[in-house]
Amino acid sequence: MRYVYCLIALSFILSCTSNPPIPKRQHANEHFLLGDAYLKEGNILGALRELSLAKEADQDNPDIHHELGLVYMALDDYIKAKKEFERAISLRPNYSEAYNSFGLLYFRQGRWKKAEECFKKALSNVLYATPEDAYTNLGFCYLVQKKYKKALAAFKSAIQNKRECAPAYLGMGQTLEALGQDLEALNMYNLAAQYAPENPEVYYRLGNVCIKLGKRDDAIEALEKAVALDPVGGWGKRAKSLLKDLD
Repeated sequence: MRYVYCLIALSFILSCTSNPPIPKRQHANEHFLLGDAYLKEGNILGALRELSLAKEADQDNPDIHHELGLVYMALDDYIKAKKEFERAISLRPNYSEAYNSFGLLYFRQGRWKKAEECFKKALSNVLYATPEDAYTNLGFCYLVQKKYKKALAAFKSAIQNKRECAPAYLGMGQTLEALGQDLEALNMYNLAAQYAPENPEVYYRLGNVCIKLGKRDDAIEALEKAVALDPVGGWGKRAKSLLKDLD
């Protein structure tokens, strides 16, 4: 009998000390956080794997659908990206971040009007935490359509919301260049470089406008910086080409 009691007691102890089953949503959150980390690192396939597992565990989480949309957009699978963004918005109708991402998807496809609508929808939410993102994207949307006045206004709004918004200064520089205001563009590129010192595009554009203004030494310095930051990439190659022309 004592042996039986010992077994019963041992069974009771084990049942009390074993871990309870982990809820599905907790599993989903774990996979989501890992997928989010992979996405930020640029590990797109790792992000896809983890976020897909998160989605299996929780079909009704708008954040999971939004991040999956970003992954599919990075993989140039625009059909799946669109589906995920639409699902995210259906679950959270005022989801500004998802509208902003949806706008970027349309922007990539050259569907400017649809992109504008999404960026404006993102901005219609007064609780949107990072409106500078949508304002900047809206500015670039106007810029490619040569709506320069609207582009400048959008970039200025981005900077008003976040003074150190480097992409907005970059966009303002490009817009001012397009308007023939090279000196003002130079000032904007310098501010962009101040807030994004590791962005090779900034230094390429800075070097290019310095050439136009006859600032050869400054141009060389900026272009060499672009090459150093992006030795084998597109901006580095463009900078190398301009440097050859300066020899």
